[in-house]
Amino acid sequence: MTKIAKAKLAKLEKAGPDGKMKVGDFLSWWLDPKNGKVGVEYTDRKTGLLRKTSSFHSVTSGFNEAFRLYYGCDSEAVKKAITKAEGLKLISVRLVGKGANGKAVPGARISVYRDYGDSKGISALAEMGITFS
Repeated sequence: MTKIAKAKLAKLEKAGPDGKMKVGDFLSWWLDPKNGKVGVEYTDRKTGLLRKTSSFHSVTSGFNEAFRLYYGCDSEAVKKAITKAEGLKLISVRLVGKGANGKAVPGARISVYRDYGDSKGISALAEMGITFS
């Protein structure tokens, strides 16, 4: 995780009693590759290439349970904290696992926010020397 991303996450206010780390610090710990939640190597099933994870699953990683235990709150408070961090564009959240097939676990994939927007394609065209008239 970049220093800029860590600084942005640290801006979230305290969500728990005195002495608890800020929510941003809690999220940045989970998003730090040194802690084993992201940056885990795996083999892509389709391509067979070795890849690294850039996000974590909120349920299977234990994030939701750890958040509830650490801050002494309920599931709704976890959802509100994640939604607030996403609204501030600190993290990206992608809902996954509807659970319809019996194998998928409902939850969310949480990753560091990256602003790709529509400018990615435009900048690629600009690099090729193509401009809009």
